[in-house]
Amino acid sequence: MLKNKQTIAILVIIFAATLLRVWQLNRLQILFGDAARDLLVAAQSVQAHQIPLLGIPSSVPRFHQGPLTIWLEMAVYLFAGYHLLVYGLVFAFISVLAIILLYELLTLYTDKTIAALSAFFLAFSPLAIAHGRVPYHPTLIPLALVIYLFALMNFWQKRKFSFFWVVLAFCFLFQFELANTPLFLLIPYIAWRRYSWRKIRLRTVGEGVLAVVIGLLPQLIYDFTHRFTHLGGFAVWVVYRIVAFFGYKQQHVFSLQRLGGTVSDFTGYLVRVASVDNYWLAGLCGVVCLVGFGAVLLQVIQKKKVAPVLELSLLATAILFVAYFIHSSPSEAYFPPFFIFGAIWFGVGIAKIWKQRLVGKLFASVILIIYASFNTYAIYQNHFFVDTSAAFNYGPSVAEQRQVATTTALLSHGKLHYITTQPEGKFETYFDNLRWMLAEQNVQEDQSGETFDVEPKNFALPNASAYQHIAFPTVDVYWWHKL
Repeated sequence: MLKNKQTIAILVIIFAATLLRVWQLNRLQILFGDAARDLLVAAQSVQAHQIPLLGIPSSVPRFHQGPLTIWLEMAVYLFAGYHLLVYGLVFAFISVLAIILLYELLTLYTDKTIAALSAFFLAFSPLAIAHGRVPYHPTLIPLALVIYLFALMNFWQKRKFSFFWVVLAFCFLFQFELANTPLFLLIPYIAWRRYSWRKIRLRTVGEGVLAVVIGLLPQLIYDFTHRFTHLGGFAVWVVYRIVAFFGYKQQHVFSLQRLGGTVSDFTGYLVRVASVDNYWLAGLCGVVCLVGFGAVLLQVIQKKKVAPVLELSLLATAILFVAYFIHSSPSEAYFPPFFIFGAIWFGVGIAKIWKQRLVGKLFASVILIIYASFNTYAIYQNHFFVDTSAAFNYGPSVAEQRQVATTTALLSHGKLHYITTQPEGKFETYFDNLRWMLAEQNVQEDQSGETFDVEPKNFALPNASAYQHIAFPTVDVYWWHKL
C-alpha cells in the first residue's frame, strides 16, 4: 500500500512539473536574444553543412561554452525547421527528465522519502521552471549534473571502467557551463577517500585521457587549430583568478565591497530558486535546506555513517560557494547546480522535520503546501515569466515577439531592421529573438530596409511624434518612416 502511495506521489509530482513547464508554451514560451542566437547558429550550421566547435560566449566573452546545445538544436532543426514550439518541448522534456533522474538517484542511494521530497522541490522551483521554458544551454545543466552524480557514485563503488565514465560525465557537464569546472574536484576527492594511489595503473590513466578526448573533442580540435586559445587560455585564466583573489591584482582582490556585491547576487538568484521574489517563502525554504545541510555536515564531523551521495553533495555545495565567491560576479547561468543541491538539502531537511512526531509531520506538510501553492499561483500571475511589469521576467512572450515581427515585416514588405536606445542593444544578439521570428516567415533582417525602434512600454523616445507609433502589450515600436 505504501509503495502504491509513493508511486502515485511521484507521478503527481512529475505531472505538475511537466504542466508548469509546458503550459501555453506556444504563446508564453521564453525567448531572449542569447537563447535565439544559438538557435540561429544551429539553423545556419545545418544549412551550411557545418559543425560548430564552440558554443555561445560565456560571461568572460573570450571563452565559449561547449557546442552540445547547438548540436542538439541542429538535430531538432533537421525535422522541425523554424517551428519554435518543438524546441521548447524538447528542452521542457529535458528539464522534467532531470527531476525523474534525481528521484531515481536518491531512491537508489538514500531513500524514497528524500527522493520524492527533493523531486517535489525541483518540480516547483520557479527558476528551474523558467529555465525549463527556454531553449538555452543552462536548461541542460541539471540533467548533466545528475548524470555526473550517478557516475561519481559508480566511481565511489569502484565499478569497472568507472573512472572513464566519471571523467566523461564531468566533460559532459562542463560542455554546458564553464563555471561548473570546480565540480571536477569531486573526482580526486573520491580517489583520496576510496582508492590507493599506489594502485593507479596505466589503464586507469588511459581511461581518463580517452574520456577527456571524447568528452572535449570539439574544444580540443578548436584548440589545436587556434594555438590553444580556448581550453589552454581558460586553464591559465582560472589560475590567474585564484591568484588575483588573494592579492595579485587589485581589480580582483578580495574586499568587503566585492563581497557585498557577490552576496547580493547570490541572494537574488537563490531567492528565485525557491520563490517568485518572495523573501519570506525563500527564507522558509532556506531554513529547511540549512536543516538538511547542517544535519549531514554534523554527521560527517562526528564521523557517523553518511550516504555517499549526500557527502558528495555537501562537498559540491561548499566548493561552488567558494568558487563563486572567488569569481565574485556569478551570473544566472551559474545557478542551475543549486537547483539540484538545493532540492537535495530541502528533501533531507523536510525528511528530518517529518520524523519529529505529529507536530513535525504537520509542520512539514504545511511547508510543502505553501511552497507548491504560492509558487504555482505566483508563476501563473506572472504569466510564466513573460510579464515585463514584474521584476522576475525574461522579456515579452514569443506570441508578442511573433506579433512584432509579423507586423513590422508586413509594413516594410520584408525589408527591415531593428534598433533600440536601450544599453543592452549594444550586444549583437539583442534582437536575435526577433530575427528568429522573421526567419519563421522566411524574412531576413536587412540593414538597408525600413528602421523599427523597439523600446520598453511607455519609454519616452525623443521626437517620437515624428514617427508612426505601433503599440504592443509590453513593448512600443516606432517606425522611422516619416509620415
